[in-house]
Amino acid sequence: MKIQFKKEDWFDKEPVNWKRLIIVFIVFVPFAYAFEQVLHALPVELYRIKDLAIEDLDFTDIHYQYEKPPTYSSRKEVLLINSGSLERGATFRPKLTRLIEKLAAAQADKIGIDHYFVDIPQGGQADADSLEEAIIKHKVVFGVDGQYPTIFTEVPKNQQGYINLPRKDRESVRTYFNYYKLPLAGSENDKVTVHSFAWAMLPKMAERPADSIFWIKYSSKAGGFYNLRDPKVIGDDRHDFPALEARDILDSVISDAALAEYVSAHPLVLIGHLGKDNMYNVEDLTDKHRVPVDFDLVNRLPVMPGVVVHANAIQTLADNSKLFDVSGVLHLVVVGFLTFWFLFGLLQIKRLKPIWLELLVDVTFLILSILGVIRLSVALMDVGVHFHPGLLLLCIALLIEFKVFAFHFYDHMDKKKHAAIPDQTPQPPETETEPESETEQNSATNTNIP
Repeated sequence: MKIQFKKEDWFDKEPVNWKRLIIVFIVFVPFAYAFEQVLHALPVELYRIKDLAIEDLDFTDIHYQYEKPPTYSSRKEVLLINSGSLERGATFRPKLTRLIEKLAAAQADKIGIDHYFVDIPQGGQADADSLEEAIIKHKVVFGVDGQYPTIFTEVPKNQQGYINLPRKDRESVRTYFNYYKLPLAGSENDKVTVHSFAWAMLPKMAERPADSIFWIKYSSKAGGFYNLRDPKVIGDDRHDFPALEARDILDSVISDAALAEYVSAHPLVLIGHLGKDNMYNVEDLTDKHRVPVDFDLVNRLPVMPGVVVHANAIQTLADNSKLFDVSGVLHLVVVGFLTFWFLFGLLQIKRLKPIWLELLVDVTFLILSILGVIRLSVALMDVGVHFHPGLLLLCIALLIEFKVFAFHFYDHMDKKKHAAIPDQTPQPPETETEPESETEQNSATNTNIP
């Protein structure tokens, strides 16, 4: 059988039946909602499969695979200092104190410490007091954990930054706090508002935004940093965040003049753990996180140090490149709008025979639509808009099967309705004819005799 690919054979020429289209769409909305609720009520076993397979799937992450490193950010504001190169123990906090003094002497605009301080150090209270004095004196921002109270009670609130991340276990870090409300000690209801670590690190803190969470626009690759003193690092890697070993600064391997030059180019300095002994220690998994810039879309490994996540959040705020998240009612409106026009497109395709041909066309239309939606979400990311395509993809997949039943049901009911209405069309009057006379009948009969 030869198939002729003519436009009139594939697309309906009749005017759009808007009434049918709107009614089918209105019926589809509760159907889609009910189907989604069924998915949320899946058995525990299926949820486990989902957790292992696609728990962390977000199609907008494809955006980072298309974007090239030179377009990430023209200038990195943050300089990372690897505190993992310092020996832990009684000398750790005195070394941190010296490190702060050196960075302050190098004229850093802001210094931040991505460490928890929840107990008295092995060196005793004197070391804790010296570190706290250095933090207060140089206006150092240090991380506050929502679960553990800090021992530095004299540090002003504007030097405290909430360091926890708004994500679930096994999820990539896509969002970050602007601020967080911590419960006051000894009170269940009273809370105090604390800026996030990244927000507190800004040189000039602007008015606190209304939203407590924002979406990070990542400006580095999965690892996210490179050794600033390594001459072998060239090309794209230079678009990650520059880093130095804390040990090299304290041991004067890096001169004060060189440190001042580095700090001048990257005035926001973060002290945090990149790797034990050295920043490139691949066996060290301490404080590592899954991130969307990892090219593995599913089942990612934790590869980005927490301090680099904070650096990306700081760079997002410094560049004012936060992503606008399409969520809530706006998200439902956009999904509904796009679903309606997808249904309109389906309506333009004729029913084809044999059935396998119609099925092939539907599947092709579905695949092209899914690819189009994913590409749309990636294009929106390019202009700073984060759109979740999951619900729209679900609606498109359901419509392929739903439209056959719905359109047939509507057409059946429409024909049934018209059949029940008596025909009101006026009929022309019947003309009466006079009966033929006996002479005329005989004449007609005689004409048939040979």
